Amino acid sequence: MQQEKADHKKTHDDLSTQLEIEKTKRAREVLEATNKLASLQQHYKLLQVTSYPERPPTDFCMGVGPILTLKMWFAVACIL
Repeated sequence: MQQEKADHKKTHDDLSTQLEIEKTKRAREVLEATNKLASLQQHYKLLQVTSYPERPPTDFCMGVGPILTLKMWFAVACIL
């Protein structure tokens, strides 16, 4: 009975430690993702207000010019 209690306590301690490690990892991943999203949103806002009159749009961009929407991120390469 004593051995079972000792095993149970050790298992509980091991799992508690692993849980804390996983929580820390997830918190770091969430922070990194939040920072990346904020950076992308800032970049997107800058692209919305920036115009490039010296560079006409290519055929691939279909005359869109510097105005970007979320569905047109694929065309950023031909605008820049």
